[in-house]
Amino acid sequence: MPTLATDDGVRLYYEEAGSGAPVVFVHEFGGDHRSWEPQLRHFSRRYRCIAYNARGYPPSDVPEDFERYSQARARDDIRCVLDALGLQRAHVVGLSMGAFATLHFGMTYGYRATSITVAGGGYGSHPSQYREFQAQSKKNAELIKREGMAAFVDAYGSGPQRVQLEIKDPRGFAEYLRQFKEHSALGAMNTLLGVQCHRPSFYDLTAEMARIDVPTLIMSGDEEEPCIEVNLLMKRCIPGAATSGAAPSRRDATSRPIEISSGSSMSFTALPTFFTVSTILLMSRLGRRNCACAALIRENPSRRTKALISGNPRSSRRACPARRISPPRRGRRRIPPACAARPGWAARWRAARRRGRAPRW
Repeated sequence: MPTLATDDGVRLYYEEAGSGAPVVFVHEFGGDHRSWEPQLRHFSRRYRCIAYNARGYPPSDVPEDFERYSQARARDDIRCVLDALGLQRAHVVGLSMGAFATLHFGMTYGYRATSITVAGGGYGSHPSQYREFQAQSKKNAELIKREGMAAFVDAYGSGPQRVQLEIKDPRGFAEYLRQFKEHSALGAMNTLLGVQCHRPSFYDLTAEMARIDVPTLIMSGDEEEPCIEVNLLMKRCIPGAATSGAAPSRRDATSRPIEISSGSSMSFTALPTFFTVSTILLMSRLGRRNCACAALIRENPSRRTKALISGNPRSSRRACPARRISPPRRGRRRIPPACAARPGWAARWRAARRRGRAPRW
């Protein structure tokens, strides 16, 4: 069983697959490394993928003292994963609680990140919800201590943010609940008390976010009302950050490129096509300072999605008139002899090529 040691002596379980540029996946409170299986299957074709269990999530160690759990510790554990595996830099992808750790990693160790993806982050950060979220986290910890993990999962795991997963994928939802109930009660309780009860609001971190110099992709579901405003705050604060989502209809796909159709934090891992393609769009364009994702992806890949992934200038322009990302350049093509032989036509041909409207000769 592969494990690595953090700088405070806690052993973390991890799995890895593939080879190439490294990608580290950081799970949410209700998940673990198994939540990322669809993404690992896809990204391992081209990347070295690492998914690990946070402290408190067996087979990782479960420290008994909740003071050994904190937002800063979750951030540093990502760094320890990179150090233990000999990775200087990596793409870091976080979901919900993992998105908090990923953002803090980008703020503190940005030089170690090739890019960061913050998916479903910001829950409980809005000033109107901050105190209530902290109080609810304490109540959840008491519920686990009093009635056990199964009773807590039945209440927490079926909350309003999980309804869309249950509707769209009943079998996936049942698997999520089953895996959630296998978590350590002590680990979940200490995570609630040490991390979620004390993590700072994003509204108190605007100055730190403004200093992030890492390509950032921000993802949020259209039904994640507690997170939408917070994600827009991140978009405004982080230089060059982009929001991403799947539009609910073909018409909206070209006019409202921020929303995700019927989404929730768990739906990101439940809809691997959307999550995977959105992250690919970020990773494949890191040579550009503004790595904005066009966010025109639906749950099932369409011609528009394939055009964006392939980077075909002609097809992506036809399929995606409102795209936000220029496809990668294919290099110079030889000027057709018919143009080269006529004065002024070579410049006109190059201009047409830049607009993607060069005539066929």
